[in-house]
Amino acid sequence: MKVYSPSQTVAFMENPMYRELCYLERWHPITLGYPDRALVAGAGFNEGVTHYYSAQVGMDDGLSHSQQAEEYIKDRLAHLERQGFQWKEDADPGDLAKSVKIAVERYIAQDPLPKEWLVTVEPKYTEFGHARPDIVLRSPHLTPVDIKFKQTLDEDRRAQAVSEYAYSWQFMHYIWATAGFYEEPCQNSGLILVRMRPFQVWVEFFPVDPELQLIWYVSARSAWAVMGAMDGQPEPLLELIEQYAAKGQGIPPWHTFKWYGRYGRDAMAGAILDYKLDEGLMTQSFIKMERG
Repeated sequence: MKVYSPSQTVAFMENPMYRELCYLERWHPITLGYPDRALVAGAGFNEGVTHYYSAQVGMDDGLSHSQQAEEYIKDRLAHLERQGFQWKEDADPGDLAKSVKIAVERYIAQDPLPKEWLVTVEPKYTEFGHARPDIVLRSPHLTPVDIKFKQTLDEDRRAQAVSEYAYSWQFMHYIWATAGFYEEPCQNSGLILVRMRPFQVWVEFFPVDPELQLIWYVSARSAWAVMGAMDGQPEPLLELIEQYAAKGQGIPPWHTFKWYGRYGRDAMAGAILDYKLDEGLMTQSFIKMERG
């Protein structure tokens, strides 16, 4: 069965047509807004910080880490301009490259990670769907870590962001891929959350829940099989259907592992996060309605 990247899988689960248009046919809106600006800033910051950590594990090319971030953003903005994209007036990137360069310098000045924890930087788990955590630590357990960069972030939103990342599809995929690549279990995943204004760094570690990992993996197999069928490779889906049909079941539905919506935490999140789909436990907070 083909394993798809975390970002492409999430795009498919949330809106298959979006995935078709953006990932497969490469269509994008001509006008760029604040979310696009944030993506460029985040990618540039990560470029500088991972370059810094690469030097610590022997992959130093002699370039300035903050300069690497600045040049990345300049090159990316120039590429977008050559493609014909246009920025909305309120999202103009302006001095974005300079601001991110300063943020990288501030991060390095207060690096929160002990050097001896570093295992590798941006590993490419191609056989596991191109999953690519920013860094992998051993602290002391094998721990994939992602760096998230925010230009602004208030305290209430920070708490929600940490909760979203802790059990996100992306983090679940990183845990599975890292454990598979190194052939040893991951007992934690990690998040480095960085805010540009006012500058602050938070480091969070999340214990791996084996039951949630299994729920994720069952979800992933269903999603990947359907994606493969839509891409002209129906065999894995037919095999999955046959496997579950032998048990008198249909293939399992997938869950996006997206826990927050417009009105806060998703109403059904507790069924998975708190009760792990155990119907006996779910009766504490849910009612199974009769048909009719």
